[in-house]
Amino acid sequence: KIADRHRRHNLIVQAIAAILESKTEELFENPFDCLAICGDSGILVEVKSLDGTPQDEKSRVQEALSQLLYYESFLINPDIQGKTVVKLACFESKISDAHIAWLNSMSINVLWKIEDGFSGDETAVEIIN
Repeated sequence: KIADRHRRHNLIVQAIAAILESKTEELFENPFDCLAICGDSGILVEVKSLDGTPQDEKSRVQEALSQLLYYESFLINPDIQGKTVVKLACFESKISDAHIAWLNSMSINVLWKIEDGFSGDETAVEIIN
């Protein structure tokens, strides 16, 4: 199960990176899933796979929040210092409206995988499109 979950995670990261690569100047990974630099701003993406249970969703939402905030504060690439960083939490499927609202209140936009691409909150969809 762990290997399958990791595989699904990596496929989502690859899909996001492919979209961002065509829209940005530079793309980085490790330790974060994806950091795209475009002009005076950056897009920091953390991807989480889900097993469909409420407890797993709660854990993955908490992980996404903490990782994005930590990466922004301590591990961001020097090339983006002083630039605006948009934080995106991307999930394997739509999370609860309460979790979306909570992440949004923390200045984190939310995406989720759909069959033919991604959906999400208004700002996240605008960034991806």
